[in-house]
Amino acid sequence: MSILPVLIFGTFALLFMAVAVISFVMFYQRRVIAHQLQIQQKEEEMQRELLRATLKAQEDEMQRIGKDLHDDIGLKLISVKNKVIGGLMNIKKETDEANYLEQAKNDLEAIRNEIRSISHTLYPSALDLNGLSFALEKICKDLNGYEGIKISFRLVGEYKKEKREAEITLYRIALECINNAIKHSCATEINATIHYTAQNILLEISDNGNGFDASDLMKQSGLGLKNIQSRAKAIGAELKFESSKSGTKVSIKYFLLEQKNQ
Repeated sequence: MSILPVLIFGTFALLFMAVAVISFVMFYQRRVIAHQLQIQQKEEEMQRELLRATLKAQEDEMQRIGKDLHDDIGLKLISVKNKVIGGLMNIKKETDEANYLEQAKNDLEAIRNEIRSISHTLYPSALDLNGLSFALEKICKDLNGYEGIKISFRLVGEYKKEKREAEITLYRIALECINNAIKHSCATEINATIHYTAQNILLEISDNGNGFDASDLMKQSGLGLKNIQSRAKAIGAELKFESSKSGTKVSIKYFLLEQKNQ
């Protein structure tokens, strides 16, 4: 009996077993990797849900404080101002008392305007009534000229109403970026641009200030960049910092719901 067929059969059998073992190992590795990816995705989603819940609690509290400032303290200041005006009507003009009350009236008006501004920032009713684009344009107009800085707004494309969580988050990010630019960039111009396309909403805040090293500043909580990053992460938006000696641009790209589901 020839041994050659036995050797050939044995060789094929070993090759088959080797291929089977390799296939099994590769299949098992793929399943392990897929399982690890599922666990990672679930952990990331849990983190986003926790972050969203935290930010929602903060947002609810800010809105409550904003309403209290507007409805309670604002009305009380108006009442005090009216009493001062009544006092002015009962004393002679051009006296020390009249001058004192006139100054008190002006101070009260300035305080009321400041509280109203804070209230509108904490509770942006313009956003609920007219949407993100209108609210951003309004805040840019209100801040224009502050500290001698030109602050402008530009809308590209047609405004589309998005869910409130996304709009309020983009609004807060824009305010944080503008505030950072005012405080830290030494800029003379700040530009807010919002682009609407069928796929996404792109928010860009740019300035002509000194610029910064984003990798260094991300480690510092005081300048608000970590807060910006957290808010962008909560709604699944892409965040990009570009900075040089000629200025800084922050870009936040939020993908529309229909695109996320595709």
